[in-house]
Amino acid sequence: STIASSFQQKDSTVMVRHSKGSTIVTITQGTGEGLSSGGTVSFFYAGYYLTSGSISNSNLFATNSREIAETAGWNLSDTTVFRADTLNISDAELVKGLKNGIIGVKSGEECLIMFNQDYGFGKKIIGNIPENSALAYHLWIESVAN
Repeated sequence: STIASSFQQKDSTVMVRHSKGSTIVTITQGTGEGLSSGGTVSFFYAGYYLTSGSISNSNLFATNSREIAETAGWNLSDTTVFRADTLNISDAELVKGLKNGIIGVKSGEECLIMFNQDYGFGKKIIGNIPENSALAYHLWIESVAN
């Protein structure tokens, strides 16, 4: 796919899989067991809405990565948000597409999880995210525990 090839790195194999309405592009392979539906995961992320079909700083809506925030020119006055989020997947309040796509990720993995509005916010306008927006989450997985 075009998105997969844009993340292709030297000496790496980008893998694409689908899970319950989500497309997962694995950019960097992780190690160990994959996250189960009752497991806990720690990760950094950048969330994008995809009205134009591309990922850029102009459609970034959330991140806990200082590097991503700085690159996007965001105000960095509250630095407490720049730490890995740790969530138990069974308790986490995630949009359906992210919850479906994050199952199976491994420690050390870098991936992109994309899904349409039916698995995101639908017809709701959330912050600067337009209604009916497809979403993409770029994740850097720190650890997985099942």
